[in-house]
Amino acid sequence: MIKKLLKLLGYSLLSIAIFIGYAFWAEESEIYRCEGQGRHAKAVIEKAEAQIGEVDNPYLNDIGFLKIESFTKISLIWADGRHHIWWEKADGSTDIWTNVAEVGEQLRLNDDNGHLEGVFSQISKSFSVVTGTREFKGMCKKVEQ
Repeated sequence: MIKKLLKLLGYSLLSIAIFIGYAFWAEESEIYRCEGQGRHAKAVIEKAEAQIGEVDNPYLNDIGFLKIESFTKISLIWADGRHHIWWEKADGSTDIWTNVAEVGEQLRLNDDNGHLEGVFSQISKSFSVVTGTREFKGMCKKVEQ
């Protein structure tokens, strides 16, 4: 009887360990190449204009890479969100969002204060973002890894 109870306890502990391992380490990463239009953010232009006068700020063709790291839904038990998003530009600049809200088929990128900075549509693969330094809007295609 004790042998069966110990065996049951052992299998239970193993199952719990596997569940915890899955919950903490299960993740999926997707990388997208995004092409669209970009320009300097309004705040940057206003600062420059205060120093040198009127500055032209047209939208120009722009390319960047978006990485979406998604964790298992079980992680919502102890975390507010389950996505981390990186936005990398060819010039080496990188923006990272850990405050990402999943609203239907959209991922909404919020700054540390909860203010909306960008949106990625999981249906159309469109991406738009306005940070303190840059603006971008365009379409993304998944990069095969």
